[in-house]
Amino acid sequence: LNSNFAHRHIAASINLVPLNEKIMAQLYGAYDSDNKCWITDIKQGDSYCMKVGKSIYDSNSHQYNFLAAGSAYDKSANKLIEAHAFSGLIEVFVIKEKLGSISVASAGKGYISGSFGKPEEDWDLKKVGENTWGWIIPHKVSMRDYQEDYYRILIPSGKEFTESMVMSGIMRFDIANECSYDCEPIATIISSKISFDASKSKNGIYDAILTIDSSEPDVHLKGTSIRYKSEGTGYKEPLDSVLLNIKSKPDT
Repeated sequence: LNSNFAHRHIAASINLVPLNEKIMAQLYGAYDSDNKCWITDIKQGDSYCMKVGKSIYDSNSHQYNFLAAGSAYDKSANKLIEAHAFSGLIEVFVIKEKLGSISVASAGKGYISGSFGKPEEDWDLKKVGENTWGWIIPHKVSMRDYQEDYYRILIPSGKEFTESMVMSGIMRFDIANECSYDCEPIATIISSKISFDASKSKNGIYDAILTIDSSEPDVHLKGTSIRYKSEGTGYKEPLDSVLLNIKSKPDT
């Protein structure tokens, strides 16, 4: 978060605990006192133990940007599931509060996230438009010799959120060389940072800029920027993306 925004809300966040609990009770209902979380089920039949991930008040819109994060949950055993095959859950909301009454202005639900039963936790809230804040959540797709990293960008749009998946990095393992499972040598690793360009926008949503901050062994890629033009509610991967070209390049 930019320092002015974060500083402006530090004092307010100290007093958010009772309100956060009220929001969670309204969103999810039943509270599990043993695991200190609210239990929810999603359409696929899985259950999650939901907790407050982050709650930030925007004094301009008088609304709360609210993120709830959940761990996989076994209702029959009343316990968390910590197994590789299970993921966590992320849900985001724009909450209005007036005279003690809470209402949901926008809701983004059912985002499967993380591994070993836990959600990704490196969330960030960024200004993605003139009057709009969006959640940036890391997402990984892993295979035996390959990992793709993404920024999942969630932007409120009406009563819902739009989701854009922006590739942020690539990791390739050199599995041809003998090495145990936990020490597979890395053949390629590329990572990036995301920012938003207020000088270019569509329907009030800024263009996104991806800048490669680490590139091995192709060090010449470091500093390369990739522009994601705003489509008014989200983004699509540009066909000339450096990362897409690397992804499609066969291993040599």
